[in-house]
This record gives sequence, C-alpha cells and structure tokens, in this order.
Amino acid sequence: MKLEGVNRRFGDRDVLKDVNLNFDKNGMVFILGASGSGKSTLLNVLGLLDDGYDGKIYYGEKSVSDEAQKTNIRRKHIAFIFQEYNLINSLTVKENVQTAVDISEGVLDEEVYSNIISMFKLNNLENRDVATLSGGEKQRVAIARALVRNNEIIFADEPTGNLDEENSDIIFNALKEVAKNHLVVIVSHNKEAAERFADRIITIRDGRIFDDSDRGYSENSTLELTEQREKNPKSKKWIKRISLRSFQKRKKKLIPSIIAIFISLVCIGTVCGILSSTMSLINNTNASMIDSDMVSINREDDFYSESIPEELIKKLNDTGNIKKIVKKSERYLTIESNEREGYFSAVDTKAILLDNFFKERIKPQMGEMISKDREILINTNMAEKYFESAENAIGKTIKFGGSKIEAKIVGIYDNLISIQSPYVVITEKLQRELSRESLDSYVVLMDSQETMMLSSVLNDIDKNSQPKMICGQLNKNKNEALLSVKSINKYLESILREDLYISNEEASSGKIPQEVQNLIIGSEYIVGSSNAKVSKIKITGICESKDLEATQAATLYVNGEDKDQWIEDIVQEIDVYLNDYSSAKIDEIKAIANEDDYKVIYLAENIKRGFSQIFSFIGIAISIVALIIIIISCILVSHSTKSNIFDRVYEVGVLKSLGADKKSIFKMFSIENLIIGLISSVATILLIIILNIAGLSSWLIIQGMSCYSFSWWHIIVILFVGLFITMISGLGKMNKASRMSVTDAIRTKNN
Repeated sequence: MKLEGVNRRFGDRDVLKDVNLNFDKNGMVFILGASGSGKSTLLNVLGLLDDGYDGKIYYGEKSVSDEAQKTNIRRKHIAFIFQEYNLINSLTVKENVQTAVDISEGVLDEEVYSNIISMFKLNNLENRDVATLSGGEKQRVAIARALVRNNEIIFADEPTGNLDEENSDIIFNALKEVAKNHLVVIVSHNKEAAERFADRIITIRDGRIFDDSDRGYSENSTLELTEQREKNPKSKKWIKRISLRSFQKRKKKLIPSIIAIFISLVCIGTVCGILSSTMSLINNTNASMIDSDMVSINREDDFYSESIPEELIKKLNDTGNIKKIVKKSERYLTIESNEREGYFSAVDTKAILLDNFFKERIKPQMGEMISKDREILINTNMAEKYFESAENAIGKTIKFGGSKIEAKIVGIYDNLISIQSPYVVITEKLQRELSRESLDSYVVLMDSQETMMLSSVLNDIDKNSQPKMICGQLNKNKNEALLSVKSINKYLESILREDLYISNEEASSGKIPQEVQNLIIGSEYIVGSSNAKVSKIKITGICESKDLEATQAATLYVNGEDKDQWIEDIVQEIDVYLNDYSSAKIDEIKAIANEDDYKVIYLAENIKRGFSQIFSFIGIAISIVALIIIIISCILVSHSTKSNIFDRVYEVGVLKSLGADKKSIFKMFSIENLIIGLISSVATILLIIILNIAGLSSWLIIQGMSCYSFSWWHIIVILFVGLFITMISGLGKMNKASRMSVTDAIRTKNN
C-alpha cells in the first residue's frame, strides 16, 4: 500500500500536505499525533473512506481511483475498528459480526468467532442489541467484527479509547498476533502502547509526516491483494436481514405511510370495482342486451303491407352465415289483474323456439326462462306500468287481444333495444295459436282499390253442417267465401249504398234484390286481420245466418283450409343472428336486403358507439382520480422514505465502510419500501375480499344494477400499484442515499 503526494483540504485549511508513505504486507503500524494533526484524516484516506483528496493511492501494484475499485477493496481486503464503534444498532452482537462477514462475501468461521467472542468476554451478549451495550462493550464488538472478517488490512482509530487497561492489553495483544500475517494500522494518542506493540511508528504533525521509524519487525514485502476465499452464495442475506430488522424497529414510524398507501389502494380497489362492473355490464350487454351479432330487417310500409317474403329469408340463409332468423310482429294485449286492467297496444312480440340458442342468449333479469308454450317473458316497462313492480308481475296471467288464450308471466327480460317500449317474448307455437284466433275475432275486407272497408268475423264452415244457400254458389274453391244474409246491410253501409238496404223480412225470406246480389257476388276482396297476412278472397254467394253469429260485425264463412293459410302473422320485421358479424359480413346482409327495398338496422353498433363515448369519459375521469390518488400517496411515502433515510444515513455510512456497494444499499431500502407496499396491499385485498363475501356488490345498487363488482384481477392491480407507489416514491431518496460518501454519512452521527 502506497501514498504518493496526497493532499487533503477542508475549506481553507490543509489537513494533509504532500504525504508519501509505503506499507508492507504485514506488521503493526502506529500513527501518532496530537489532536487536529490530521492522523484520523490520514487513516480515512488510507482506508478509502475519504475521496476528497489529491494524489495517488496504490493497493498492490494498482492505482485506486474510482468508487467501484474502492468499494471492492473495502469489501474484500479491509476491516475497520472505529473510535465511535460504527455498529448497526438495529442488529444484535452476532448479527453485526455476521453482516460484516456477509458483506465481505465470506463465510463465518464459527470456531474463530467463538474464540474471539470468548477472548473479548462477549459470550453472554451475542443476542443483545448493540444499542443496549455500554461503550466498552461496543468497542469490543467492533474489534471482534474486524478480526472475524480476517482481511489483509485492519485500520483502527483509537481502538482502546473506551477500554480499561486490562481490556486494552487484551486488544493490543490480539492485534499484535494478527499483525504477524496481516497489516494493522492504528491511529492513537497512546505512545506507551505504540512503544510496546508497534513494529513501525509514524508521527504526523500539522498534516505532514514528521517522523517514520521502522522497528524492524516487518518482512518488508509488497502487499498483494488476492481473492482469499470463495464467494459465499448466501452473502447477500445481510440486505434482507437489515431491512427486516429495521422495519421491526421503525414500524411505529411507518404506520402513517402504511395507512396512506392503504387508503390509496382502497380507492384504487374501488375504482377497479366500478370499472369491472362497467366492463361486466358491457359484456353482458353484448351477449343479451345489445345482441351484437344481430341485425334487424324491415320495411316501413302501410299497416296492411305484405309480410317479409320467404324468398328474402332464403337468400339470407344461402349466405351460410346465419345462426338464427326470428320473425317479429305486433299484438294487442289485455292486462287483467287485481291491481289494474287495461289494454296495451302495439306490443313488440318476439317468437322464439325453446332451443339451446335462446336458452343461452335470453337470460331473464328476474324469474325464469320460458319452458312451456303458455309462458311468456315481459320487460320492466310493462311490469311496472301494469303490475307496479317486476316482482308483482311474475306469476300473473295476461290475455292477447281479448282472446281466450291466456299466458303466464314467468320472467322479466330487458334489452337495451326495447327497454323503453312494451316487449313480449313468446314461443312460436303460441304465436300460431294467437294468429288463428285473431282471424276468428277480427278481419278487414276491402276491394282492390281500397275504397271501402268491412269489419268481419270469419267462421269455419262445418263440413257436416254447411250453411243454407240463398243465392249464388257454395264456396268450393280456394280463397272463396260466403256472406251471411244478416251482414248484407253492414256490407252496403261500408260501400255507402244505404239506399239499397234490405228489410229483415227480405233477409229472412231470402228475397235479395238482384242489384244487391250483383254488388256482392263475384266481387274480389283483400282479407287480413290487424296482424295477419293479407290475401285475396272472392264472395261466391249469400247464405243464411246462424243464431250464434256476432252482431257487432259482418260474418263471412270460409273453408278451414283457407283460414289456415292466413294463420301466420304479418312478419313486419326479422332479427337475423350472424355467425360472423364483422363490418364486411354486415355489408353483405345489407346488400341482399337492399335489393328488395328492405333496410338493415344494426342497433348494436349505435348502442356500442354511445357506450364507448360514455365509458371513454368515465375511463378518463377514473384515470384522473386514480392518478391524483397515486400522486398524493407518492408524496406521503416519499416524505416517509426521506425521514427513514435521514434517520439511517449513519447506518449507510457504516455499511459502506464495510464494503457495501451502492446497489446493495439501494436494494436494502427497496426491500423496506416493498414491505410497506406489501402490507398495505395485503390489508387492502383482505378488506375487499371480506366486503365482497359480506355482499358489497348488493349494497351498491343504482337503478337495479350493481355499480361494484369484484374480480381476481383486482388483486394483481392492487399489488402492482401498492408496490409501484412505494418504489417510485422513494426512488430518488434511495438513490441519493446509496451515493453518499462514507465519511459524510458516518459524520451525521454527531449532527
């Protein structure tokens, strides 16, 4: 070890002046001098603790200049005995020694350790925190720490300053023994000890080497720094050890930081819950409320327009992209219940098959799915208007258009497309029943020019009891009908020929004027119910009336086969479910429909666009709130980290003097911050899980929907954010602490 032209200046005072020294690889060297002479500064420069000097220092044949070199030499080749002990107060006696060995990347020799502990009378103090020891006991621990490391060089600053004469002799004798194979450099005021034990005495006065006397013990060989031991793979355990012990000692001080992060994470968790609920709503809406794979096809024509043709439906099926086509029509409903009674007109009726497709897609928000033909689903709009609430509606029955057919409400089903209008889901079989009965109860007749209209009842002709003919011919062919004699005047009234009215006697006798017969018989008309397909029908004759005929409307008699062809409703609209509902495939459907002047409506696209805009705004708002929360937390944790580091700057200096590098110091503080973040995160996660088990989502209900939903990905988010907050907030402070010089850090003990 060699110093060449070393100078050290503090402010305007030169503490070391052109110091040139050589040291051999072994021997006991004393540096003597009065207080303020510069001997401690010289020791700090020799030990690579002080980097504010000018000149050169050689260890072996290499000049030492950068911090990495100095740290490596301190870690593997130098041990210190400080006048102020420089122990880590949060650790026990043995942990201090173990940490010093770990930092040097060595393995603690238990036998050597036991011998040294016994020599310094520390046997009963091994598991005591050094903070509880006396000054003399701390001094002996500091010396034991240096000796157990077994480095080539030991630097000691007043090693016996706090010891009595007996213990001082023990220490010097031990160091003298070590000096046979190691270099021991001691700074001391004790000239007597120097005379007794020194192999070389260097005297410094006013920063200059005043005297250098070699007492002839040294072998006078050059120091060679070698890797004396294999690297201990467990040597980094000291980082975890100090971090955990420091946390235990400072946990009360860390409570505000933990609480701050905890509150922040609870807010983040709440935001995640709201976001999860929102996403769940979107997903559920896609599946059952928006029908994102469905397009509607219709044509806005007159009320009695023809049904959507089967040819169009076939063209759609030929694309090979169709999962299901559902026909829709309008019906009148009669609501009869104890609560209220009234008509609900223009109800959108969707007829479905009881197959797996609809069982999977239609999920009632309340009640059950349809399982029988006389069961229906209604929407909330109908339930609240006629039954006061959805709960009251379930189990009630309704009639369709004054018919005798009743259906039971088994569930409430809403989708966003029809949530504002009356909406009923029925089975296809029930739809056909209703269509047939609607023809029995109400039809409309009009001529081809649509200048007259006649309300009429269609009665089946009983093959075993055909009506008695008055004039004309029996309706034997398809689409032919007979007019009841009692309906003649109603017919004449509809065409504004009241002047041709016949009397009851004429009607009863069957004497129908020829002019009236000519107006009725042979004429073609269009027949259709309010919701049935229209078809042409020809009146071939007039027959006697039956006693049970309705009096409020004219009566037509038709063949049952004819009436069957009108059973199917006017299909005013079809819902087409697609396998592939990409833009290109939807455009293909539009092209097919447009050929026949039908329009395609992709309602999901509009709804999704609206949702996208709403949730984009919500997402931005949530992000801003989350960002503010994180910033506040970072400030709080940063303040806590700063306080933690400020309290432990001295400890950082001690660790660096033992050879700990910047990376290890940074890791040590990082682990402590990670512990804080982990505790806050786990506490938050446990709280959220407990609240979720307790039914938090059922507490936060807005307009029938839960605004909070727990998902397991929340745990990952909370853990990440908690650890992120603690790490990012302390990053600058931890980096600054790891870069502090050893002497500046150690000096803070006295500040």
